[in-house]
Amino acid sequence: MEKQEPHAISLAEIVELVKRRKRSLLLCVVLALIPILLYNHLATPIYEATAIVAFENHSKEPMTGLDFFGSPSRGNFMANRIQEMKTKTFAKQVYDELPDSTHRLFRFPEPLPEHFNVERHVVNVIRKNMSVQLVKTTDLVTISYASENPGLAKTVANAVTTVLQKSNLRARRQEYASVKSFIDEQIRIVKERLQQAEDTLRDYKTRQNITSLEDESKEILQRITQAEVLYNQVRTDKDARQERLAVIRKKLEEQKRDLASSVTQVNSPLTVKLKERLVELEVRYSNLLVQNYPENHPKMAELKAEIDQAKQNLLQTTMQLLEGEKPQGIIDPLSQLQKYFEESIALDVELQALGAKEANLRRILDSYSDYLKKLPDKELALVRLMRDKEVNTKNYTRLLEEREQARIREAAELGNIRLMEPAETPLAAARPQKLLNVGIGLFCGIVLGLVLIFVAEFSKEVPRTQEEVERILRLPVLAAVPQIKRGPSFSLNGHTRQRVLLSHETPMPFIRDAFSYLWSSMQFSNRRKPLIVMITSSGPAEGKSAIAVNLSLTAARHGKNTILIDGDLRKPVLHETFGLPFSPGLINLVIKANRAWPALALPAEARALTGNEMSGDVEKRSERDRRSIREQIVPTLDAVLQPTATKNLRLLAMGDPLIAPDVLWSSPYIEEILGMLRRIANFIVIDTPPLIGMPDASIVGQYCDGILLCVEAGRTEEKILLRAQKILDLGENKVWGVVLNKVEPDTIYGTYKYYKYYVKHYHKNG
Repeated sequence: MEKQEPHAISLAEIVELVKRRKRSLLLCVVLALIPILLYNHLATPIYEATAIVAFENHSKEPMTGLDFFGSPSRGNFMANRIQEMKTKTFAKQVYDELPDSTHRLFRFPEPLPEHFNVERHVVNVIRKNMSVQLVKTTDLVTISYASENPGLAKTVANAVTTVLQKSNLRARRQEYASVKSFIDEQIRIVKERLQQAEDTLRDYKTRQNITSLEDESKEILQRITQAEVLYNQVRTDKDARQERLAVIRKKLEEQKRDLASSVTQVNSPLTVKLKERLVELEVRYSNLLVQNYPENHPKMAELKAEIDQAKQNLLQTTMQLLEGEKPQGIIDPLSQLQKYFEESIALDVELQALGAKEANLRRILDSYSDYLKKLPDKELALVRLMRDKEVNTKNYTRLLEEREQARIREAAELGNIRLMEPAETPLAAARPQKLLNVGIGLFCGIVLGLVLIFVAEFSKEVPRTQEEVERILRLPVLAAVPQIKRGPSFSLNGHTRQRVLLSHETPMPFIRDAFSYLWSSMQFSNRRKPLIVMITSSGPAEGKSAIAVNLSLTAARHGKNTILIDGDLRKPVLHETFGLPFSPGLINLVIKANRAWPALALPAEARALTGNEMSGDVEKRSERDRRSIREQIVPTLDAVLQPTATKNLRLLAMGDPLIAPDVLWSSPYIEEILGMLRRIANFIVIDTPPLIGMPDASIVGQYCDGILLCVEAGRTEEKILLRAQKILDLGENKVWGVVLNKVEPDTIYGTYKYYKYYVKHYHKNG
């Protein structure tokens, strides 16, 4: 057996398939929408209030000489604040910020369990229902809170912004307070040194009776003093940064072992060269400072810019090397520790620069010390005492200025979080999103329906076209009948219980044309005009009865005296189609013949009478017996053959249900009755049961001139067709061809456009 070739599905076929199975699609959509609609109706509405805050100038403006707190990058600063807002501690602060009357608005479990902690419950609810989102490419953060109570949602969202601003302000003021505390301690120490230096100088001048120095010594003293002040300042900055670096390393070591050495021991030819360049610039800068060059001098400004650029280059290069090496997964851009990585590297760069400056100032001081050794002892002692006094005086003055600056900044600090848009009471619920849910339900229902439709349609090997049927059965397809759309029924007698659309009254003219084509095919394919044609199918519900009815109507319209016999005695439907009674009919004729031929007595109660008992005496019939049967039956034919509303068409219904179908068709009277019908009709159509599972059609076939096999396109499986073909092959070769029923129009006419064009033409011309 040849393997069925895959059929290419066109868009028109898909559209027609959806139209044909639109009820299944609609059912899937309804089933998908039912839970969605129930959820939309029953779900408690959730309201969401949103506030927007801006993080401005997140890096603190450094204080001169005391920038040892580090400056985290923008990404880490924002990420740290967002993570902080998701903690339980922050939720507890929000709870404390809310008024007591608001606490009662939260939902509590019913009944309240024993030892229920209200505060813990509310804190967990706040943390669960609060969401924080960073607006991309901006410093804006949206803070949202969801609640069943719209007023509560607004209150909590605004409380979150208040707590955020307060905690930020408190943290920044605490940093300035720490700086001020550090400066106060340094002031105390320097003040003591200054007091001691002044007392020592005064006592020395009194004892030695010396009041002034030579001009050259004054110049040297001034430079020594400047160098000493700078040296002390550098050492202070260096100590502060080393202390900060030690704190950072301690924190990092708790998370990552051996991290400090990994960060600070990154060396490469490029970093070594950059460090040498930084040392060179710092030496030049410190030399100019010792010579009392003001900081706004062009040379000083130029050197300062070059030093800042060298530090930036060294920092970036070191970070790139660490990113490339990724030692033990240390560098992680999403980690909370990234802030400390960057700060530790920046501190290391600063320590390199301060170390170079300290070494250079130490050399300068040593060179001046050599000069001082050449002075007389009294003048040398005076220079040293005056140097100590001047150094401590300048240090004390500088520290007082720094302390005042820190105090002012602490008092004036307003925080760097600004409320851009406060939360307002939401008017509409954020959840459930009813329209979105319905859209999702519709989409899922349609997708599910289409999947089920295609699975049901193409999961089985079923022929859909004339070519496929002819290839499988090796029989010609005499006609392809388009799909009959369900709609109002039409009956020849106006009876409303009709089950099929009759061809001469159908609103679809292509159906009438299909049966005209079938009639023509039968005429051309058989030179011997057929008298008795049997219509059958492989299985039930393939439309064989509709084919039999419409073929009979077509023959009657062509002037043929036609008789339609309802041979499906197991489930007769033709009398309902025409709105006629089921009796008298074929069974009544058989009973009448039995009474006229007692030699082949057929008892009235012989429901279980076998065909073998009757067929044994068939050959003994005489012409006299035949004549006797005809004399008894012919007068009753007019009463049994019921006229229909169509001229030239009569119906032989089933009749009284007295005999089993297989016994009836095996009766010797059937051949005689069909012979009498041949004499009074030009065309006879017999509607029989399906072939598979019932012997009726096989028995009736021996009395017919031809057999038409009805096949439903896209439904009857290939294996069922082959089984039906084997049953037909057991008898004589009387199968004329196949009638392919319920075919998609574009399968017959090539394109759906062609089909629609002629439909419009039919409607236009009545």
